[in-house]
Amino acid sequence: LLEFRPLNGPYLTRCMLRHFNGRNSNKMGELPDSEKSEFAIVTKPTRKRKPVKRKSVPLVTPETVEILPAWTDDGDDETDLGKDMNSCPAALDIKTRLEKRKKNRWSRLEVDVETIYSVLKTDEKLLDSSAVAMRRLCDANRERLSSGQLRAVEFNPRYQIFMTASSDTTLAFFKFEGSESSLMRDIVFQRFPIISAKFTTSGDRAILTGNKHYFKVYDLATGVETRPAALIGTTKDEVLRQCLISPKDHLAAFAGREGCVYLVDLRSFEKVGTTHSSGLVESLCFSKQGDLLNTFSSDGSVFIFDIRQTPRPVHRWADYSCSGAGCIAVSEDSKYIACSSHSGYVNLYTWWSVMDGSKAPKPLKSIGNLTTAVDQLLFHPNNKMLCMASSLEKAAVRLFDLESQRVYANFPACMGRLEEPTSIGVSPNGGFLSVGQANGHAALFRFESNPKY
Repeated sequence: LLEFRPLNGPYLTRCMLRHFNGRNSNKMGELPDSEKSEFAIVTKPTRKRKPVKRKSVPLVTPETVEILPAWTDDGDDETDLGKDMNSCPAALDIKTRLEKRKKNRWSRLEVDVETIYSVLKTDEKLLDSSAVAMRRLCDANRERLSSGQLRAVEFNPRYQIFMTASSDTTLAFFKFEGSESSLMRDIVFQRFPIISAKFTTSGDRAILTGNKHYFKVYDLATGVETRPAALIGTTKDEVLRQCLISPKDHLAAFAGREGCVYLVDLRSFEKVGTTHSSGLVESLCFSKQGDLLNTFSSDGSVFIFDIRQTPRPVHRWADYSCSGAGCIAVSEDSKYIACSSHSGYVNLYTWWSVMDGSKAPKPLKSIGNLTTAVDQLLFHPNNKMLCMASSLEKAAVRLFDLESQRVYANFPACMGRLEEPTSIGVSPNGGFLSVGQANGHAALFRFESNPKY
């Protein structure tokens, strides 16, 4: 009888093992020694792995860590790292440096500091001559700023009144109180762009010129604006470009065309004389208390006229190395005369060197601190200082000391920002200086040595 068994999973597996391993095997899955050849089933690796020996790592603590520097300097040996890690670097420790410097400077002195300061304050000879003692104040016209260039900034010779005239046809008057100025009145002159504006010697009126052949007069007491008749000899296409008031009462000079200067009596507003020069008159000024009139022509020639009676020429001379006439000014004591040019140089002469008969005098000093055309010159009332400015460059204004013959280094560099200076003015006693700018602001400065109006 044959017995049939189902070929299930485990039974089939045992049959296959017997077929491959042989019938004489004692244990299932193990080959006989005679048949151990090329086939074998490996259940476990015969090679034993060597045990890994782990090295012990020491515990890291702040005491066991040693920090080495990236580089060494000669001064590192003297530095206490434990002290300097939490302190400010020596280069930034300004307080310690100042205290150390102050201590080293004053520790050896036996004289009191207050005594030294009092001596320096009272003795003018010990002051630094390269710096001027002055202070900038608030703008004199801050209550009424102009939208155009300030063509004139003037201090009234009799009253504490400050005036500004702008190219936007506005005229403003301020009550001057030193550090503060309050607006008194402002006037708009329609179709009359102002070129120049001057107070009369009496201080009760203001004379204005524009791009017209006539001028206008404004009365401060009544507030009335008048327009005198056109001067005899002028034409409609002529422009009265500049106005200048004589130190003597009731006389004014107006620069016209072709070298003509008209002398006008301010009581009747009539022309009383005319002077003629070669070339266009760029600038003019009075000297010798109003007895002489100086005109500066475009070709660099200076004409001196005696106007005490009928105007007549007295002397003619040429500015040294003039490259286009700019401006002319004479000190109040008629000791110095200054001429500027388009090159930026200002030549300073003594009055006697000009009037000795020479037609080409040598200047006492040629000032070259400005690089653009100098179109404004003004002597200080104390006859010790000259102010010069150029309207072609920002902050182009300088103060020149006539005694030491050098420019002050701290003006305007240490006095705040300035735009292009278009006009300058000094108070009657020389205590205040105003600089009109192209942006419509009138910067105000006070001289500490003489703070009087």
